[in-house]
Amino acid sequence: ATKTLNLMGFILGLALVSAAITTSVSVYYYVMTRTPGGAPPGEESRFNLNIYDSSLDGIVIFDMAGNITDCNQAFADMLDYGREELRGLNSSEITPKEWLAVDDDVNENQVKKSGFSDEYTKEYMRGDGTVFPVSLRVWRLDDKEGGQDDTWALVRDISDRKLYESFIY
Repeated sequence: ATKTLNLMGFILGLALVSAAITTSVSVYYYVMTRTPGGAPPGEESRFNLNIYDSSLDGIVIFDMAGNITDCNQAFADMLDYGREELRGLNSSEITPKEWLAVDDDVNENQVKKSGFSDEYTKEYMRGDGTVFPVSLRVWRLDDKEGGQDDTWALVRDISDRKLYESFIY
């Protein structure tokens, strides 16, 4: 039993390292292609688009009213929606009510003040209504004048992590 648990911990550790690398690259894509002035021309833009679309982490962009304006396929798959179905949905439609105050607190006390949030956990709802745990981090996107324009988040389904933790503890 101990060997199995150690192997699971090792595999989980590798997965977390892989996810951290993917997250860093995804952040680079978003900054390069979503900033005012548009994407850089040529090959670099195509490379970055491929990273955005192939990221294992969910990437979602919200407007100031909390409506989804864009997301990658990983985010859509995580929530069991099509990308087009998610566009226009409000964050309150995919977040259980008990987590809305947490999101408001993070936005007011972290994102608006420093431009980003600490990583935090909450829950999302899939299209069929099932609730699952996620870990996410949110960044503010400012317009050319320095005012807040949008926010975007990197989202990771942590259902498996929670399952492993239940075995350990």
